[in-house]
Amino acid sequence: MKPPLLPLSSKRSVSAGRVTGDFNGNLKVYVALKPCDMRKSFNGLSEIARHTIGIDPASGAAFLFTNKRRNLIKILYFDKTGYWCVAKRLERGTFSRPEDIEEGREKLILRPTALAVLTDGIDLRDGRRRPWYGSPLFPKKSYDA
Repeated sequence: MKPPLLPLSSKRSVSAGRVTGDFNGNLKVYVALKPCDMRKSFNGLSEIARHTIGIDPASGAAFLFTNKRRNLIKILYFDKTGYWCVAKRLERGTFSRPEDIEEGREKLILRPTALAVLTDGIDLRDGRRRPWYGSPLFPKKSYDA
């Protein structure tokens, strides 16, 4: 028996191996600036969103958390039916983050396009692909030159 097809009007899709959910240009992405215990999942990350970032996790915004080494991120998102918790761990390198963040600041707000750029291996500080980045479709080039 074939699985049912999603209606054409569905915004949910799987593209290039990633789930895009209902992410659109209006989505707010809050980044927790303090490193997080990555053993946390739905409930623990929801508490950080609520108490540290100060935003209701069921507000429709996405929340990005990172570990101390910045080689792992988790994204928490509520889509009106339940929570998504998506993780990405880098095999090499680190995720970039702007370095000129004010002291004592708890959160940073990203646009959805900046989130896509960040997860695709582009450095948010200068817009260049990180030297560690590579994929099977686009082999790594030598960065020694």
